[in-house]
Amino acid sequence: MITIQRERFEDAIEDLTPLLARHWREIAEDKDEVPLSPGYDIYCDLDSGDKLLFVTVRNDEVLLGYFIGILGPGLHYQETFECHMDIAYVDPEIRRTKVGYKLFQFVEDELKKIGVKRWFVNSKLKHDLSSFYEKLGFSAIETVHSKML
Repeated sequence: MITIQRERFEDAIEDLTPLLARHWREIAEDKDEVPLSPGYDIYCDLDSGDKLLFVTVRNDEVLLGYFIGILGPGLHYQETFECHMDIAYVDPEIRRTKVGYKLFQFVEDELKKIGVKRWFVNSKLKHDLSSFYEKLGFSAIETVHSKML
């Protein structure tokens, strides 16, 4: 049975590591120059300080997806509690089951419970999720550019 729940990051690292690698292989740019090397200690510190939202999708015990968001006041808007998506992923084998939509609905409900007022999400241009986000009520507000140095 597929379930969606909030978990402690530290408790899921062992399950998360192989899925992060699959996610990286699927969508990362510049893989030859930017190796995958997650800052697990940073994520754990954020989580222990209530500055991380970590939500998982599991089929029984098997991790099939996740959402990681960074929580806190906006740096330019200190009175506004925000969530900035770090990463989100759903295993390709279950993407057609609407679990991605259910994952984001769960995240939205959690964010509302903890008082988040503004939520930022992102997608890669080569793996564009704009129409998915628009169906969830998001509006495009910015484009980010990257340059390898």
